[in-house]
Amino acid sequence: MPSPVRSSSSSREPSLPPVEVSYYRRMKMQRVYPFVVRWRRGAAPAPGERVTLRLLLAGAQVLPSEQTLDAGNPAAQATFFVTPLARGWLRGQRLEIVHHGRKVQELPLASKACTHRLTWALLLLTLLAPWFIHSYVRNSPFREVAAVDVNTGVKVIKENLRRENQVHDVDKAIRDNVPEMPGLIDSNLPQLNPALKDARHWTADTYIHIVNASQLQPYAFYGAMLFLVLTLSAAVTHRDVRRTRVGRPIPLASAAPAPAEAEAAAI
Repeated sequence: MPSPVRSSSSSREPSLPPVEVSYYRRMKMQRVYPFVVRWRRGAAPAPGERVTLRLLLAGAQVLPSEQTLDAGNPAAQATFFVTPLARGWLRGQRLEIVHHGRKVQELPLASKACTHRLTWALLLLTLLAPWFIHSYVRNSPFREVAAVDVNTGVKVIKENLRRENQVHDVDKAIRDNVPEMPGLIDSNLPQLNPALKDARHWTADTYIHIVNASQLQPYAFYGAMLFLVLTLSAAVTHRDVRRTRVGRPIPLASAAPAPAEAEAAAI
């Protein structure tokens, strides 16, 4: 005899509406952030039903460790206060939903803790780079003197020094301020000494090229603008970012029988 076919309404398990988690995807270290869990908007109340929420994050302090959310109040919400202690992605981040002592759902989350160290470093370079270029490049003692042509209004070289002499002067200044190769290294690695001399000459040649070019172009201003753009980009990419995650309908776990009922059933 064929078994009776169950209707879809009778086979459907009872469930609670899904929860909505408002959390921070990007946070700063050693700051306190609220993670708010509430019922999804438009959820129908279910009087008498409660779920326990547990927010787990590796590398952060979470207070309180768990809270209860009343399904009979659609406006109910639970707030966890999270303080990141480690930099980078927080491992094992999830929201566990427990009903009658049994975990019925797990909602994975993803948060990252960062700092503004790069932003402050770039801001410092925004101030120091133009000063360095103006003091040690544009006004270098090895520079060619530039002046404005009265007829055309264009900057031209007023005193054209020989480039070879400039490079030689810079090379000599480096040699005078850098100690000689230690005898132990020079005797065991004789090929290193010529390589260092070539590197010194290349450094002097590159420096003279930048010094002469800075007499005709405002490199200090360009450097300030470049580091300012990088500073603003770092500030935007490291700002706090908030996200919202919605879970699935929560299946109801059957309540465990009371001890007296369990003994009566056993007899």
